[in-house]
Amino acid sequence: MRSADEKNWPQAEGQLQEAIALCRECAQIGTLRKNMGLIYAQAGDVEHAKEQLQLALKLLPTSAETAAIAQMLERLNSQPGSSRP
Repeated sequence: MRSADEKNWPQAEGQLQEAIALCRECAQIGTLRKNMGLIYAQAGDVEHAKEQLQLALKLLPTSAETAAIAQMLERLNSQPGSSRP
């Protein structure tokens, strides 16, 4: 996604929100949620990042990316001022 490569977080967020709305329950929804979580994390929106990454973990429980998603969640949860779910 070009906007993410260019660090245009608002545009990347909008594109992913549109993709999620179109996808609903398609085969790629877990990956879209993971990517949305990463965009939120890059933009500094920790709470939304955690929410999206938790959804991604539920949707991708056996994915090769599961460990990386869990690690990102752990990093976000360990940030000062972060509340654990």
